Amino acid sequence: MAQESNFQTKIIKYLENQGVYVIKYNASGISKTGVPDLIACVNGTFVGIEVKAPNGVVSKLQEYNLKQIHNAGGVGLILYPKGFDEFKKIIENILRR
Repeated sequence: MAQESNFQTKIIKYLENQGVYVIKYNASGISKTGVPDLIACVNGTFVGIEVKAPNGVVSKLQEYNLKQIHNAGGVGLILYPKGFDEFKKIIENILRR
């Protein structure tokens, strides 16, 4: 869990340095489950980011929610540490729109 938390911090710092609005979603007993860990607005585009440690597993509910975001016109991503450079390219492309 510490790996994932540290990676989330890295992602948040990167996004904030790009001028992106980003929040960490903290699930509770009364909140909707399966919501991505990070919610961002990148140049007017809704982005949901499910953050995973290198060995993390995505649940069916998380996959469903990311697909719903995509179907609604947003961007839903599963992000592992090895994909961070590709993630930065995606964000930079959205910022250039």
